[in-house]
Amino acid sequence: MYVDYAGKKLYITDKFTGETHAAEVYLAILGGSQMTYVEASMSQKKDDFISSTENVPIGESLRFYAALKILGREVELVQIEGSDHPVVKHSRRIEWHNTIMAWFSRWLKDSPARWDELYPLKNY
Repeated sequence: MYVDYAGKKLYITDKFTGETHAAEVYLAILGGSQMTYVEASMSQKKDDFISSTENVPIGESLRFYAALKILGREVELVQIEGSDHPVVKHSRRIEWHNTIMAWFSRWLKDSPARWDELYPLKNY
């Protein structure tokens, strides 16, 4: 899946106040099928990027996960209990955020302790 922001901003008008705000255009595209998801985002900051990325529909997420597994990439699929799309319950959003931060720590900082604490290996 390719994700990025379009170069030009769009402008959104608040229907209640009439105020106009600049918005970034977030794009997520599945490389093989060219399925595309587009969303207006208030900024390109980390929190807005994560919010837009987690809004990608579950079907696309499952296909992307399967493709990465077939390619032999390190990938995890975490579904938040009681949530489909999107994760709206506050406690579940905290769980989702902690999962994302643990994944980044594991793979970008070479610090797997937080991930291992959240998702310990199961011995079957």
